[in-house]
Amino acid sequence: MLNIAMMISNGADTNKYRDIAKRAALSVAHMFTYELERLVAFSEWDYRMDVPRVVPSGTTAARSLSMVERSECILAIFGPSVPTLTSAEITKVFERREVGEQVDFWLFLNPDQAKASHDAFLEGIKLRFGEEILWSPYRDELEFQSLAMTTLFSYVSRKLLFNPVVGVRSAES
Repeated sequence: MLNIAMMISNGADTNKYRDIAKRAALSVAHMFTYELERLVAFSEWDYRMDVPRVVPSGTTAARSLSMVERSECILAIFGPSVPTLTSAEITKVFERREVGEQVDFWLFLNPDQAKASHDAFLEGIKLRFGEEILWSPYRDELEFQSLAMTTLFSYVSRKLLFNPVVGVRSAES
């Protein structure tokens, strides 16, 4: 079975796109598992599903950043803002990449909402890590869904092609 530890990184202003990305991952996994008989699952942490808790002051971001550490791929979504925690999560991805870890990363950005703050953040990643983020533009939910599905389908296809799952005959076995 191919179990993909994925994290969706976004601010509250793009939660509807986060939900679309989650559904896209479920659809891609379903197609591979039941149509192509290659068992695939996405393990995706969603902060909105965590149980309520009390944490020491100033450590709210720690759990989210630890989830970045446990993920093999990150799907990030920017809308009208560059949220502080999302920025920290993306930076953590590039810190992991900088030390040689294999972490796949995709950024989706609504170009109609892009501002100088988006450009500054992306330029900062480029200057600090020597990698440039080529993001996918979306303007509405349908366009985002299409891009997310294509991205995740391509990712799973590459994982199965280069790391074949052995001993799987069917989804029911």
